[in-house]
Amino acid sequence: MDILFRRMPEFGCTPDVVSCSTLLKGLCNEKRVEEALELLHTMADDGDGSCTPDFVTYSTVINSLFGEGQVEKAYNLFLKMLDGGISLNVVTYNTIIDGLCKTQAVDRAEGVLQQMIDKGVKPNIWTYTCLIHGYLSAGQWKKVVRRLEEMYAAKGALADLPDLLDLMVANGISPDHYIFNIVFCAYARKAMIDEAMHIFSKMRQHGLSPDVVNYGTLIDALYKLGRVDDNVLKFNEMINEGVTPNIVVFSSLVYGLCTVDRWEKAEELIFEMWDQGVRPNVVFFTTIMCNLCKEGRVMEAQSVIDFMERVGVRPDVISYTTLIGGHCLAGRTDEAAKLLDVMLLVGLKPDILCYGTLLHGYCKAGRIDNAYCLFREMLRKGVKPGAVTYNTILQDWEIF
Repeated sequence: MDILFRRMPEFGCTPDVVSCSTLLKGLCNEKRVEEALELLHTMADDGDGSCTPDFVTYSTVINSLFGEGQVEKAYNLFLKMLDGGISLNVVTYNTIIDGLCKTQAVDRAEGVLQQMIDKGVKPNIWTYTCLIHGYLSAGQWKKVVRRLEEMYAAKGALADLPDLLDLMVANGISPDHYIFNIVFCAYARKAMIDEAMHIFSKMRQHGLSPDVVNYGTLIDALYKLGRVDDNVLKFNEMINEGVTPNIVVFSSLVYGLCTVDRWEKAEELIFEMWDQGVRPNVVFFTTIMCNLCKEGRVMEAQSVIDFMERVGVRPDVISYTTLIGGHCLAGRTDEAAKLLDVMLLVGLKPDILCYGTLLHGYCKAGRIDNAYCLFREMLRKGVKPGAVTYNTILQDWEIF
């Protein structure tokens, strides 16, 4: 082929970029990459411009150089392309990134990615696949996480994540539990439950069972979507598979059950937590109370305080303030006021937020005299009202 090329002028034919590129491809296919590189340089140095190489020509030789393990020459040729002002597309950039990653020159590959972005060329799934392959080969797990996070943070990139898992397998990389966790959490946290369940299936196809992190993320997502029955089903499935629930799983289940008026079932779960050595703290219970109060179910919230005392978790000032706010919201200001006395009996000192909550309740109920007395009590006990308290009183009193 090269003999024919050299004799073209004898027949009155001038080599052009098409004939040169054809010869280059032939040389590369025959693994005569040094000759192909020499021809490429000749084309680039050609004075009349009839054989000026384009990005396809350069890419052909670069790919062959990487294939022959000549990383430095391939990378230098890439830099020459950039210096020559040749516009590269995503395929060319991916060729460079893939070649560098396969030789574990991941730092250089990251530099190419940055150049790619700076030039306005958008990375695609192959770009990320090449990089992740390189990170895995180099054992750089944190960078795998970062790239996956970049993918699902980008608009529309979530749809590519199952494809990415397939591509990893196709490239001889077996996604492990850790990789599946990252992808699964990406979908679950975006409330894309069907896609998350699809990842569950993929894990099992690869001989991996969902762990407590997977279940916890899914159960939390179901709770936030109000799918409490599905939540319970997943919890039972988890138990049947021998996966021990943690505080995250129990919290999502209990919160969900409380929002649909299933406090008895929630109580059962809390005792089950105790049996399994999982000890919920005061924040856990206060969050339940807060959710119940927002739903106007203050008596159930009151029963949470009683339950806490039974199981040995001491309510704090925030717990009582939450319950006071719930009573006030329900128009039960007398019951709210009694809780101040209860707090003192159990050794807790009401703070500015606690007093402010009850003050607001009195004002909203039109009980200005009670509000005024409470305000004086605050001052007498050394609780100094701040700007928020004064504003609350003034705004509420303006109504009357």
